[in-house]
Amino acid sequence: MKAVENAVTLLLSMVCVVFRAIGLTLLRQLVALLLYTTTLP
Repeated sequence: MKAVENAVTLLLSMVCVVFRAIGLTLLRQLVALLLYTTTLP
C-alpha cells in the first residue's frame, strides 16, 4: 500500500504545481490588463 500512497502524493504535488503556474499566469494577465486600462486616456 506504500506505493499507492507515494503515487497519490506525487499526483497531488503535480496538481498543485500546475495550478500554481496557471494561477500566476492569470494573475499576471490580470495585472497587465489593469495597468493597460488605467493608462488609457
